[in-house]
Amino acid sequence: MLLRGATILTRWSNPDALAQADVRIQDGVIAEIGPNLTPLPGEPVTELGGGLLAPSFVCGHTHLYSALARGMPPASATPPNGFLEILDKVWWKLDRALDADSVRASARMGALDALRCGTTGLIDHHASPNFVDGSLDVVADNLRDIGVRGLLCYETSDRDGEAIRDAGLQENARFIRRGSDKWTAGMLGAHASFTLGDDSLDALGDLAQSLDAGLHIHVAEGTDDRQQTRQRYGADLLGRMADRGLLRPGTILAHCVDLTDSEIAQAAEAGCHFAHNPSSNLNNRVGFSPLWQRADAVVLGTDGIGADMYSEAKMAWFRGTEATGALSPGRVAQMLDASADLLYCNLGMKGGAIVPGFAADLQWLNYDSPTPLTADTIAGHLLFGMGSQFVQHVWSGGRQVLKSGEFCALDEAAERHEGRVQAKRLWAGRVVD
Repeated sequence: MLLRGATILTRWSNPDALAQADVRIQDGVIAEIGPNLTPLPGEPVTELGGGLLAPSFVCGHTHLYSALARGMPPASATPPNGFLEILDKVWWKLDRALDADSVRASARMGALDALRCGTTGLIDHHASPNFVDGSLDVVADNLRDIGVRGLLCYETSDRDGEAIRDAGLQENARFIRRGSDKWTAGMLGAHASFTLGDDSLDALGDLAQSLDAGLHIHVAEGTDDRQQTRQRYGADLLGRMADRGLLRPGTILAHCVDLTDSEIAQAAEAGCHFAHNPSSNLNNRVGFSPLWQRADAVVLGTDGIGADMYSEAKMAWFRGTEATGALSPGRVAQMLDASADLLYCNLGMKGGAIVPGFAADLQWLNYDSPTPLTADTIAGHLLFGMGSQFVQHVWSGGRQVLKSGEFCALDEAAERHEGRVQAKRLWAGRVVD
C-alpha cells in the first residue's frame, strides 16, 4: 500500500528533518519513502492529507494479566499496608485466579487498549500459577491475532511451591526454544530476588547459559527486595544474580528504585537493560528510580497500568523534573526508542523508525500544532501537546488495524463485552479474607 501526504517523523529521538513525503509498504516492511511516489498498478492508496506519521510505540515492561483488574474491588477486608502487602493482597490473589479464558481475555483487552494509544509492541511479564503450561502460547496467539508484537516470559517464583516453580521454568524454556515468528519471541522470566531461592536462581542461570537468553525480573522495586533477600538468603541483591551469570546482555531489570549508582553501572557494564515505570512507582509509593541518569539501555514501561506511552512519557518527565530538575525531554524520547530497539532485536528484525527495510509499525496523528513542529521541537510536543487522543490510524506489520479511530477487522463491542464477562468471573475467583 501507499501512504501519501503526511509529515514524516523518522524516529522519536534524534529524528531527521520533518518533511512531507509518501511511504510505500510491501510485505510488512517500509519499502520506499519519498515525495510524490507513483502508485504501482493495483496498489491501494491512503491519502493522509497532512498530519504526523510516526513510529508506533513499544511498552518496555508490562503485565497484560492486569488488563482485567481495572476497577477491581478489594480482595481483602484489610487494606494493604506497604508494597509487600500490595503484592500479597492484590496481585498474587489475582494471578492465582487466572485460567486459560481469563488469560486470553487479558491479552486481547490489553492489545486493544495498546493499539488505541499507538502502541504496537509489548514487553510482557506474565504470571498465572494455576495455568502455567501453554499460557505464553495463549498470550502470543491473541496478541498476533489483534495485531500486537510481544516479547514474552513467565514469572518464575517460589511463592506457590516447587511444582509451580518448575512449571514456570519449563514454560519459559519451551517458549524460548520455539523461536521468533516476527510477532512474538521469548525470554526467561522471574518475579524478584526475594521470592527466588538459591536452587531457583541456579536453574535460571543454567537456562540463561544453555539457551543464551536474557532474564526479565523485578529488581529493587522499593526497599523490600534488598532487605528480604539479605534476610532470607544472606546475599547481596545483584551479587547473587551476577554469581549465576544472570547479569548478561538481554537481561531486563525492572524498576530499580533502590539500586545505587554503582549497582546500576555494574548491571549496565554487563549489558543489562533497565525498565523505568514511573506511574507504577508512584502508585505503589516505592520511591523515585535513579534510572533517569542513564544515557543508554533504559526502556519505558507501565508495569501493567495500560500501554499509553504518551501518558507514561509525561509521567516520566514530570516526576523526573520534580525529583531532579535535570531531566531533558530528549532523554524521555530516548527511552521510547530504546523500548522499540529491545523488542525488535529480540524478534530478529528492524523496527522503531520510518526507514526503508524497517517494520511497517506506524501511527498517524491528527495533531495540528499551534506552534512549529520540527525535529528540534518534537520532544517538547511529545510531552506538552501530543496524546493518544490524536491517534487515528495504526498499522502493524504493514496491516492497518485502526482506521479513523475504529478497528478494521474485529468487533470491538463484542470483544469488550467478553472482557467484562471474564473480568467478573476472575474477580469472583479470588480468595477473599
